[in-house]
Amino acid sequence: MTRQYLRETPEGEIEIWPFDLSDLRAEGIHASDRTDPRSLTRCRVEIVHQAFKPADEPGMVWELEAAPQKRGHFWTREWVQRSMSPEELAAWRAGMVVSRLTGRLVLGETTCNQLDAIAADPQTPWAMRQTIMHADNWRRTSQAMDELGYLLGYSDAQKDALFLAAMALEE
Repeated sequence: MTRQYLRETPEGEIEIWPFDLSDLRAEGIHASDRTDPRSLTRCRVEIVHQAFKPADEPGMVWELEAAPQKRGHFWTREWVQRSMSPEELAAWRAGMVVSRLTGRLVLGETTCNQLDAIAADPQTPWAMRQTIMHADNWRRTSQAMDELGYLLGYSDAQKDALFLAAMALEE
């Protein structure tokens, strides 16, 4: 991760340097990544401490604060969570594809027995029976997955979580 530095100008504005300390060196100030932060403070330069990105959650996006904030004696940038827009959610789900085997392993024996019973029922449409028994891959955005999720009583968030778990197994 690239270290980020900021400097308070004499006018009280904040300048952010997202790359390195070459700007200071260009001004004749000897500074490197190993420079004691107290030496940088004398030049009105501060290190911006960035928190680690939290784990992803279905339907949510983590973004860094737009600008560093002074918290106590330190400048930090925290991660802020927001809901995905409908377009982001659709694109995110479009990338969710797992093998049928991995999907079944994540669902577990009880749910797979329900799926097999749906596939064995002559009232189930032929295309659905074929999807349950023979599809090589399951796509989160396919109509068949929406229908199966409905038949099994899963919410969209539960389906997202199941696909994420299956994708993690395939990594």
